[in-house]
Amino acid sequence: MLLGVHPKSSTERASAFMGSFGDRIVLVAENYLRYVETSAKAGLNVLPHAIAQELGPKGIRVSAIVCGQFHTESFDKAIPTTDTEEVSASIALWRIAGPEEVVGPALFLASDAASYMTGALAALDGGFS
Repeated sequence: MLLGVHPKSSTERASAFMGSFGDRIVLVAENYLRYVETSAKAGLNVLPHAIAQELGPKGIRVSAIVCGQFHTESFDKAIPTTDTEEVSASIALWRIAGPEEVVGPALFLASDAASYMTGALAALDGGFS
């Protein structure tokens, strides 16, 4: 199961979906580093670990992908094209990701290749963090 995470509703969404989609949960968090208070960010960072501790004995793995800057409709509306070069310069790979780039890591975390991985945060931010 892939579950989008927003700071104000992540626990409600996780609770609603737990146990409904088999034995894998992959949380995909928006880039909340710049938009959410530090305490909410910290809460999201420990959420996968806390859920993994609770659901691990039932054989359910939980991991999260923490996304950096991605070209999305909302990003492209908020950041003028002329400013994307400045944003890109703060990223180790010097570019902003496309939304399709979250697919591979999400498939990995949901696959048997990650069978011993749970409670993990995978930074998908081009080396920003």
